[in-house]
Amino acid sequence: MIVLAGGSGLSAPPIFASARSVWVHVVDADLVRRGYAMMSLVFDAGQIIGPIVASVTFLFSSWIGALVCGAFAVCGALLSLPARRGFDAEVRPAPMPSLRRSRGLTGLLCVSLVFGSSQGVVQVAVPAAAARWSHASLAGPLLACFAAGSVTGALWYGSRVWYLDVLSRYLRFVFLTGILLAPAVVAGNAGQLGVVLFATGLAFGPATVAMFEALDVLAPGSGAEALTWVTTAEAAGSATGSALAGVLVTRSGIAAPFALAASATGAAALAGLALRRART
Repeated sequence: MIVLAGGSGLSAPPIFASARSVWVHVVDADLVRRGYAMMSLVFDAGQIIGPIVASVTFLFSSWIGALVCGAFAVCGALLSLPARRGFDAEVRPAPMPSLRRSRGLTGLLCVSLVFGSSQGVVQVAVPAAAARWSHASLAGPLLACFAAGSVTGALWYGSRVWYLDVLSRYLRFVFLTGILLAPAVVAGNAGQLGVVLFATGLAFGPATVAMFEALDVLAPGSGAEALTWVTTAEAAGSATGSALAGVLVTRSGIAAPFALAASATGAAALAGLALRRART
């Protein structure tokens, strides 16, 4: 299972980066943010549907879920084929700035690493909490609450005109994600945790869209390469958060991983905001 999960995970960063890099070439500049919001919305919609479908399929057989997942992936690949004809030849991506010279891009990677860990904690701690409360079947709907909040937040963010610079927006929404996740520490049942997860998603979605925009500022023209670095950092953080959450749930209870994720995410965003203020 570990080998299969790792093999599937290898495809995630390049797929996400490739999809994001297309928007700047196929829509007008004033529609790029809405395109990013739409991509985040579609991704989160899958995050809503996926856990629910998984919960239903596992009622019948454990292998059906894997079959359905594979079928969805094949359908996605087939749908992408028409858009590829004649497109690659027109795009000449610019090289990504050196991480040594771009402090902003380096800082974005560091914050993304911690930000990804919060998502990894949620993916592990939420099913553990549902099982602890003797409602293991609610793990899927609870994770869907988080994704539903993210969809709502991304829609709201994409429809607004923002005057604050994009890096400050990203850091503030990451900080807000940590703050809104903190009440999960004292959640005593699935209903309370569902409300907390939905609220946390309201900040998580805008943070994801703001990260897309930030890369246009920090690495113009090299979106695919830069986003691959960022998504890889988030994936590494998610893997670390998942591993730590599993250990903490076993040894310290379900509150500990939520406390760690909330505090680490908030602290990373605050550090980034402080460094930006010091430079200005």
